[in-house]
Amino acid sequence: AGNQRHNALLNQPDSYLGPLLTAHPDWANYDQRGNPIPIGQQKPFLDPANSDVRRYLLSLIEEIVTTYDVDGVQLDYIRYPFQDPGAGRTYGYGVAARQQFQQLTGVDPTTISPSDRDLWQQWTDFRIEQINSFVAETSDLLHQRDPDLILSTAVFALSEHDRTHKIQQQWEVWAERGDVDMIVTMSYAADANRLQQLVEPWLTAEHLGATLVLPSIRLLDLSESNALDQIQALRDLPSGGFALFAAENLTGTL
Repeated sequence: AGNQRHNALLNQPDSYLGPLLTAHPDWANYDQRGNPIPIGQQKPFLDPANSDVRRYLLSLIEEIVTTYDVDGVQLDYIRYPFQDPGAGRTYGYGVAARQQFQQLTGVDPTTISPSDRDLWQQWTDFRIEQINSFVAETSDLLHQRDPDLILSTAVFALSEHDRTHKIQQQWEVWAERGDVDMIVTMSYAADANRLQQLVEPWLTAEHLGATLVLPSIRLLDLSESNALDQIQALRDLPSGGFALFAAENLTGTL
């Protein structure tokens, strides 16, 4: 919902949370210390448990698909910010999230820690469900408007354990349920060997239904020969194609 790098361009202080959270401060998400921007990061996030946040985002998506002739919509940042629960860096304590979790369990999530295993798992599951259910709502909206619209998502090609505990992103469920048509893995790697290690498990997985898994190569800082090696590596794998990030890095040779 904001970006400290943008703030510098706008002559705004680092503490500026952007126009949306300035207008709606109760929509903000927080870490366990009450910071809207996680320590060491640069961006504040919205609270996906907040019903007004969800309605606002869905209204933007609906505007896009009804006003413009688009083939589909891609959800980026469809997750919580990166966390390290073992080091005491956790996130997701928006006003709405805390209220809802306390209604469910009788416990304020700010008072629990990973050492409270059962409660912590409930808190993790609660946050995962905020993302899962929003993807499902987006899918329903798009396919009601036009069944041919494609819903794709940009996701991390990490293990399910790492994703669910560090960013609450459980994209296998979106694929299994048929909520998304395409999963674009941000499988950014320094070389073709690492790229293959990241994506091969997902390209051979049998539990993702009909969802197309499309590995992505990050061209920034790659030599042209390295980029071509990675493209060829994906062509040699059972992939339905690949994505290139980003357009500004496409040289004349590429």
